Amino acid sequence: MEYATNPARRDVLRRDLGQLLKGTAQQCYIGVLSDIERAQLKKNFNFWKSVMIKRFGLSKTEAGEQLLKCTYTATDCKAGIKFRSYAANKIRLCKAMGINNTHSVLSFIYNGVDLTIQELIFEPDSSTTIDAYLTSVGDLAQATTPRHGVPGLSP
Repeated sequence: MEYATNPARRDVLRRDLGQLLKGTAQQCYIGVLSDIERAQLKKNFNFWKSVMIKRFGLSKTEAGEQLLKCTYTATDCKAGIKFRSYAANKIRLCKAMGINNTHSVLSFIYNGVDLTIQELIFEPDSSTTIDAYLTSVGDLAQATTPRHGVPGLSP
């Protein structure tokens, strides 16, 4: 977590992240994959994707736990965390869980939002698309400025 708070280290991590990921993938290729798996990889690149997901991806249980814990609160809004970032995280977790139905994904997004914020946005129905919903929600930070007088969101 120290890397996230120290700007100099964060910049170094961003600059070197590609190399770190390449190194991790190479270690996995050399140290984890058997000769049979390497042969399959040469025949079909999709095999590599499944190996990487299996090795580094979230299990459905982990994704489910994170999906339920992931919330968007008034504190997040005040801190400048974008609603789209929250929604993107929820969408990623839904995908890891195997939830692909648009209405189900939007329901998870809506239900993770603090009640004081839910009053400002509409609940999606079965005809709502993800893009239309995120566009309609817009920038919550702007909608919750003190002049709007929303309880719990004003500084």
